[in-house]
Amino acid sequence: MAGTRASDADRELCLNEIESAFADGRIDNTEREARTQAALQAKTLDELAQLTSDLRPVGAQRINSALTTASVPKGLLTKILIGALIPAIASIIIWIASSSGNDPQTAGPSTNSSEPNLNDQPDGMLRLHTAAGFKKFVAATRSAFGTTTVESAAIYPDYASVNIVVPDNPRRTERWSFREGYDGDPSKSTRQGEDTVIDMAAVNVPALMAAVKRAPEELNVKEVRSIYIILDERDELPAMSVYVSNEYNESGYYVFTLAGKETNRYPFK
Repeated sequence: MAGTRASDADRELCLNEIESAFADGRIDNTEREARTQAALQAKTLDELAQLTSDLRPVGAQRINSALTTASVPKGLLTKILIGALIPAIASIIIWIASSSGNDPQTAGPSTNSSEPNLNDQPDGMLRLHTAAGFKKFVAATRSAFGTTTVESAAIYPDYASVNIVVPDNPRRTERWSFREGYDGDPSKSTRQGEDTVIDMAAVNVPALMAAVKRAPEELNVKEVRSIYIILDERDELPAMSVYVSNEYNESGYYVFTLAGKETNRYPFK
């Protein structure tokens, strides 16, 4: 299991369990965000299992058992897992992929004025979901580590979690937190040396920011409470994804190439 690669469906199951634990009061919001970031950036089933091993043992065991059923077709596995998950998340509808191939740079921003401005931040803090803020974040990464290449990154409106490959050992990675800058001590882990890395300087920033603005409407999520960007590997290629969710666990996301071409879409149904 340790070396088995995780799929989007596997990550979704883990996220559901984390959301359930938060809703039940078993973890606070800080731990919820940390586990969510780790789940979104997880590459293997073992990494996902570790994130839920202490959350309601019966539920965790069910997820871990389901994740090892690699021979079951994806559609059937989803039905089995829904039936096995705890009642608190049994009503969540699994997203259906509907790739549209749209280029986010050519479409206009969302006109849904009822959505909150998730980029409102205190003075002095970078607004990472703006073109200027994202570029300053990339420049700060280059200044701190001498590179804009990362293994993965989870980017919220006002902070980010970034996995940096250790320069003299490509099998090691360090996860750093970024707010107004990089500070504190990183968490450390081992990675697959051949994993794809992401050059954040190659991101089509206008296309990404357009996708962020349109996400609530295009992914059919109302009253959005959380929106974040993930830079990671998809099908062994660098990719960027935009996720949205609300307090009802209604969520969706879409995936783009770094150049800004949409490759997959998973709206809330």
